Amino acid sequence: MSSPNHSIFADPRGRRRRWLQVLLLLTLATLLGASIYFVSSLLIAPKLYLPPNVRDYRAQLKSTSFTPCPLLEMKEDWHHLLSTKPALPFTPNLTPFNLPVGPLKMPGVSASLLPSLFPIRLAYASSFDNASDLSLKHHSDLLTHVATDWFTLTGVDQKIIEEPNAPLAAFCTHKGLVLLPILRNLDGDKWQSEAVESLLKATPEAQSAFSNHLLQRLPSSAIGLLLDWGEIDVTYRDDLTRFLTALASCLHEHHRELWITIPMGKEQALYDIEAISNVADHLVATLYDQNSEPDDSGPLAGMEWFEESLKQLLSQGAPEKWIVTLGSYGCDWNNTKETLEPLSFVDVMARANLAAVQSLSVEPPAFSPHFDYISQNEKSFSFSTQQLLNPSSHNEHEVFFLDAITFYNQLHVLKWYHSGGLGIYRLGQEDPDIWKSLQLTLRIDSENREAPTPEELHELESLDFKHEVASIGSGDFLSAGEPSSNGSRSVSVGEDDFLVENYTQFPRPACVYRQG
Repeated sequence: MSSPNHSIFADPRGRRRRWLQVLLLLTLATLLGASIYFVSSLLIAPKLYLPPNVRDYRAQLKSTSFTPCPLLEMKEDWHHLLSTKPALPFTPNLTPFNLPVGPLKMPGVSASLLPSLFPIRLAYASSFDNASDLSLKHHSDLLTHVATDWFTLTGVDQKIIEEPNAPLAAFCTHKGLVLLPILRNLDGDKWQSEAVESLLKATPEAQSAFSNHLLQRLPSSAIGLLLDWGEIDVTYRDDLTRFLTALASCLHEHHRELWITIPMGKEQALYDIEAISNVADHLVATLYDQNSEPDDSGPLAGMEWFEESLKQLLSQGAPEKWIVTLGSYGCDWNNTKETLEPLSFVDVMARANLAAVQSLSVEPPAFSPHFDYISQNEKSFSFSTQQLLNPSSHNEHEVFFLDAITFYNQLHVLKWYHSGGLGIYRLGQEDPDIWKSLQLTLRIDSENREAPTPEELHELESLDFKHEVASIGSGDFLSAGEPSSNGSRSVSVGEDDFLVENYTQFPRPACVYRQG
C-alpha cells in the first residue's frame, strides 16, 4: 500500500514526462508531414495522356518559331499628328515582274516559265492558328506574298488596334516572301461600319493625318497595305473613291503599295472598280463564301457561280491588277439551330468519318462536295447519316467544303484570264493536296499539255493525315480520340479537262474532343 504522501502520479525522475514529450513531437511531425503531402497533391497539375500521333503534332507546334504577340492599342490622338519620319529607303517596285523572291523550288517546273502563270501567289496566314504557321513553313517555296491581320479600325473616333506579328515578319524576310499587313474594320465577328463611314466623312486634313499615322505604323518589311472593309453603306461610294485615291498617293510617295479587297455580292456596288483600279496597285477578288449566312446553306464556290463572277470582275480594270483568291475550307450548317461553323478540311473529314458517310461524288456542273449528317447533341459526339434514337434532340447538318480537286478546277479556269496572280484563303484550313494541285497546274502549263496523266492523278487520291489533328465540339475540357486511319478518293479527267472525284473512304484524323 502506497504512502499517503506519495501519489501514484508522481514522477520525481521525469521519465514519463520525457516519453510524453517524445510522443507529442512524433505526433506533431506526423501531422505536419501529412499536411505537406496533402497540400502538395493539390498543386499537381492534371495531365492529359494523348496518343502518339497527337503528341507528335504538339511537338511540331512547339518547334515552330512563331510566338504570339500582345495587342497594342494606339491611344494617341492621330488626328493632330503629321509624319515626322523621312521617306523610307527606296526599294524596287514589287510588281509581278520584279519580285525579290528568286526562283521558286518546285520539282518538275521550270523557274523561267513561272512568271507567265500566277506571277503572284498570295496566302492568308493567321496569327492565332499554329496550323497556319506550320502550313506556311512547309509551303513557303510555293508562295510569293503573305497577308495577315495587322490593323483593326473601330469606333466612331476611328481607333486603330494593332496586332503585330514580328516573328511572321522575320520569317517572311528570311524566306524572301513579301509581307502584306491587312487593315480591316472587323472587331471580333462584327463589322464596324461606323468607323469607316465616319472616316470617309472626315475633313481632308483628318484623313491625311490618319493616312500618315497608318504609314508610320507599317512594319518596315511590308510592301504596303491590304485594305479589307465590309458592310459599308453604298451611299459612301464617292467618298470611298476619294479617300482611296488620297491613301494610295500617300503610300506611293513612300514607295509602298495599296491593295484593295473587292467583295462579292451586293457590297461590290460600293466600289467604283474602274476608278479604283487606276490608283490601286492590285485588286483582290474573294471568289469564295458564295453562301455564308447561318440560315442559308449551299456551295461555297460552285463552278457556275465562280466562272460568272470571274468573268464579271476581270472585265473591269486591267486583268494583271487582279489577284483572284480561292477558298480552301469547309462550313457546317446546323439547319435545326440555324447556326454556321467554319471548318478546316481535316475537321470536315473527321465529321464525315464519324457520321459513317459511305461515299461522295463531286461532279459537274457545281463541282461542290457536300454531305449531310445528324448529331444527337453537342456533348455525346454521336454523328450519323441515319435517324437517331431520340428525335427531339436531333440536329440536322449540311457540310459544304472545298478541296484539292475543286482547287485544281478553279485554277484550270483562272489560268485563261491572265490575272496578276492568285490568293489562297487560308493557311491551316486547306486540303494538304492543294499544293500538289498548284504544282500540277504549273507543270501542265509549262509543258503545254491539256490534262494530267493517270500517274499525276494518282498523287491526289491518297488521304493521309499523320500530322493533322481535328477538333470536334467546343469547350475547355479535352479528350483524345482513336488513332488516325487513312482514306482515299478516285480522281479522273472529265469533260473539258475538269477533274471529277469520288470519296471512297473518308480518313479518320486524330481527334481532340472539346466539352464543357
